[in-house]
Amino acid sequence: MAGYEDPQKPNQTQLGYQGQGYQQDGYQQPQQVYQQQGYQQQGYDQGQGYQQQGGYQQGGYQQVAQNSPGGGYGSAQGEYQQYANQQAPILVGVPMYPDCPNDTLKTKFISQGYKDIWAAVIFIAVVLVTIVWGFVNVGKFKSDFESHEYSIDGNLTYKLGKYLPGAAFTSLALVCVMLALMRLFPRVFIVLANLIVVIVNVAAAIYGFAKVDAGVGIMFVILGLLHALWLYLVRRRIPLAGALLANSVGVVTKHYGTIITSFLSLVVLAVYGCFFCMMVVPTFQDIDNKNYGNSSQGTNITFGQFLLMCLFLLMFFWSTQVIMNVVHVTTSGTVATWYFAGPNATPPNPSIASLKRALTTSFGSICFGSLLVAILKLLHALAHSAARHRRSFLSCIALCFVSCLERLMEYFNVYAFTHVAIYGSSFVEAAKQTWEMIKNCGITAIINDNLVFPVLNLVMFIDSLAIGVGFGYAADSWMIGIISFCISAVIHLLVLRTVFSGVVTLFVCYAENPQIIASSNPQFNQEMLEGVEALKQSAC
Repeated sequence: MAGYEDPQKPNQTQLGYQGQGYQQDGYQQPQQVYQQQGYQQQGYDQGQGYQQQGGYQQGGYQQVAQNSPGGGYGSAQGEYQQYANQQAPILVGVPMYPDCPNDTLKTKFISQGYKDIWAAVIFIAVVLVTIVWGFVNVGKFKSDFESHEYSIDGNLTYKLGKYLPGAAFTSLALVCVMLALMRLFPRVFIVLANLIVVIVNVAAAIYGFAKVDAGVGIMFVILGLLHALWLYLVRRRIPLAGALLANSVGVVTKHYGTIITSFLSLVVLAVYGCFFCMMVVPTFQDIDNKNYGNSSQGTNITFGQFLLMCLFLLMFFWSTQVIMNVVHVTTSGTVATWYFAGPNATPPNPSIASLKRALTTSFGSICFGSLLVAILKLLHALAHSAARHRRSFLSCIALCFVSCLERLMEYFNVYAFTHVAIYGSSFVEAAKQTWEMIKNCGITAIINDNLVFPVLNLVMFIDSLAIGVGFGYAADSWMIGIISFCISAVIHLLVLRTVFSGVVTLFVCYAENPQIIASSNPQFNQEMLEGVEALKQSAC
């Protein structure tokens, strides 16, 4: 990386993926070679450096076929990639933490200016159009609302005011308790959550055999057995996933500005949703009135009206993606700051600095990546509509293909935006970095995420179900129960998504620069070394 010279090139990597030295709006290697005595005992080479030269030249990658000293993030068989001739330009910019006494942060967190400005400009224009169009339609929206009579049950209103604040407060308290337990017993949570998945499949199989059809029962039996087999094969990877989960919980709860940002994103989304409804509803009401007034046209829409509908959907998908990804980039930047600085040297309010960068220099990159997912979501909606109305084999195949592509892009973007947060890259540069990481340690990333996913999802579902049933029973109202369940699910989602962002960020940081935490965070370093050591015995 910039500002880091070493006469030797790296010949081994702890995770099968050595940091490439990307010199974007983010991190730079400190001007030293990290040498920790414990690495040789664990089978790791001492930290090797990069020889820095002007200009960026991609010399290609050299495949090394030998046993990985760390068990290999990329493969349990020990094969790993070695990066060769990776050279990047000297980083020049403004430090994000100029007043921080930590020299490492001053050299790593560098702002090089705005990225992907065109995407940010277009997105801001889209938001302005939504706001202006919504204001123009306020009169129509208000008159239509007043033209209908709405009756509200006074008893239900009383119960809503009485029970829903309690449901929200209980949800916050419960999620805090679950975070504390996850911090203390991460491996237990991972094992229990995945075992519950197996149990649910077995229960569904029993119900299928008894009440539905033998084919349904057989399908769930196969799913349960496959998940149990998978859990057995990856059991050696649980310590690593547990270390990432526990430390992610610790960081986001200590620097709770990430959680506050997540809740603020809900407010922003609600405000935007109001303007979007004021823009869309009166517009399509006018279109319906014109279409019904034209007897020859009937209720069919014109091609121009179809394009307008697609444009509205794209605007909505894009805006929601940007809002969610700003939270992810903010959380990733905060966790990366903690990783490179250490828990005792982290500058004050890193979440504010990360949010500032997410909304300024990295905002264009967020808009660019979010636009790609929004386009795929639009195609998914169109394919779903076609499959529902035409019911043809080809439309179902198209829907399946677009759905898979959409999910892959969403998953890819999680890691791409993590690189944006860490290095301040443009989206294209971050995508290249992510692709190189996937080629070298993508299997471990996928397995790690699939170990953590059930924990977060089941915590959200079980807590929300308990709150929904409890408050619904107390209020003697199924409506109160459903609303309480939804409130709890939203609160858990807002909190737990920051935890997942932290898990991804810690994985990327450790995969690219494992040596730095040997001195800055010895406890976390020891946990990760134990996790990587366990990978040597992993079956997959």
